[in-house]
Amino acid sequence: MNNVPVGVICATLCLAGEVAWAGEVDTPNVFVAGEPAVAADVNENFSALETGVDDNAARVGVVETQIGDINADIDTVNSEVDTVESSITQLQTSVANIEGVIPNDLTHIQYLNWQHNGQVSVSDFEVDGLVLWFSGEVLSDSLVPSGVNLVVQLFKYNESNDTSGGGVWELEEDIDINGVSAVSVDSDSVITTFTVDADPLEDTVMGIQLVRTNYFDVLGFPGLYKIVIKGDFIVDEVGRSLDGNFLRGQVPTGDRIEGGSFESWFTVSL
Repeated sequence: MNNVPVGVICATLCLAGEVAWAGEVDTPNVFVAGEPAVAADVNENFSALETGVDDNAARVGVVETQIGDINADIDTVNSEVDTVESSITQLQTSVANIEGVIPNDLTHIQYLNWQHNGQVSVSDFEVDGLVLWFSGEVLSDSLVPSGVNLVVQLFKYNESNDTSGGGVWELEEDIDINGVSAVSVDSDSVITTFTVDADPLEDTVMGIQLVRTNYFDVLGFPGLYKIVIKGDFIVDEVGRSLDGNFLRGQVPTGDRIEGGSFESWFTVSL
């Protein structure tokens, strides 16, 4: 239903009031019953009535013209409203078509057991490691192709091995990847408890745990770490790549396009 602007309605009411006001006509002579009426007075009254009627007719004509203009403006506004509504409908159709092309059910990383750019205690890092939970089953062979950590990797920042005065990210090779079958999360969607599957990895997993296998180097644990997950190569159970982009450092990951790398860093402290 088209809405007529309030200003147009007010203008119409004002003009209608002007039509009613224009109906009053004054006559110059008053006749009394039983007294003879002078023809000249009667003619003068008729002349006054004729002038008043003509004046009213002119006023009505002006008002009718103004009402016609207002009706034309209303038609114009209604036409513009129809055009806008048509444009909105076309835009909604275009959005629906785009949404129909871009999938919104891709598998992504749903939960983590650490805060991005946050702190992790040495004890938690040693015992719990890093735990990720996916929104759907992913193929284990795509997580650890040929049993090598090429897709899921952990790096530690080392300042001592760079003569330029900066630092380098060194790959942590003593890492074991285990399957996780269940998790619970807190109000911030951070994993608090989880269940680790027995080795070896099942054909598909819902989550994984990364733990360091060098338990005798606990004093070397503290430092800045970065985990990298190459979503392009991780495949879910229906054959689609993991939607892994870690946008704004928030989970769930993804930009509704298959693939994308996940990178998150954190500091392990005593």
